[in-house]
Amino acid sequence: MAYTDNFPQRPVFMADFANGGRIDPRATFTRASSASVWDGSKHLSSENLLLQSSDFDTTWVAEGLLSTPSGGQTDPSGSTNGWTLTESSITGSHAVNQPINASGTLTYTVYAKRNAGTRYLALVLLNNSYDWEGATFDLAGGSPTVVSGSSSGFTSVSATQAASGNGYYKCVLTATGSAAIGAYVYLASSTSAPSGTWGGVVYTGDSTSSIDIAFASLSTTGAADYNATTTQIHREYASSLVSKSNNAGRFDYTTDGQSVGILIEGAATNAIG
Repeated sequence: MAYTDNFPQRPVFMADFANGGRIDPRATFTRASSASVWDGSKHLSSENLLLQSSDFDTTWVAEGLLSTPSGGQTDPSGSTNGWTLTESSITGSHAVNQPINASGTLTYTVYAKRNAGTRYLALVLLNNSYDWEGATFDLAGGSPTVVSGSSSGFTSVSATQAASGNGYYKCVLTATGSAAIGAYVYLASSTSAPSGTWGGVVYTGDSTSSIDIAFASLSTTGAADYNATTTQIHREYASSLVSKSNNAGRFDYTTDGQSVGILIEGAATNAIG
């Protein structure tokens, strides 16, 4: 810190914060190295844009099912937040869906397992006619199959299937783009679905085949972690670690956003050789 030698003047700096203490404009700050600090800025750390993320008979719209989704089933954690989807005998889609409007690196995650029969799970992110991405998961340990709409604007599309607890698989569809119409969970009769204008999965059901699902999540952070929701989406921010260049003041914060100020030390030159 440097300041004028013309006295008398008030001190360049007084640590009298209770009375509005501040650093005088005459003060200068120098430091020859860069550093990383928590500076109080925030970034989106976790998110789930789906409502009722483990309650599939409320916000979710059912189509082609034998009856309302049945709750109280065992979920991957061993609790009872799983839901059974049983197909009807119609020729059409057998699914639940939820309208959404999101863009970015979309990560769509649903935990699923076979219940009765050998049906597959298909996840679809839909933006517009022929603009969709989907993946079919075999729920028996095989690799998922990714399918794209003929006019899809999504990029960086991938899908993974990993074994979870109590017979469930964590099924993840990731795609960069916009999904302004809906997120779909389909029962599928083969790995060739989805298809068509809207990425649908169409076949004739048998009124007995079913799958269990739980813990649905849609995030724009690229993360597939699960954060439960009910009537409100989940969105959480965390402090960002940023780099400060040479000779920049490093006002530091704790990771929960509390200011811890700046370390200031006086600079002097010994004039006696």
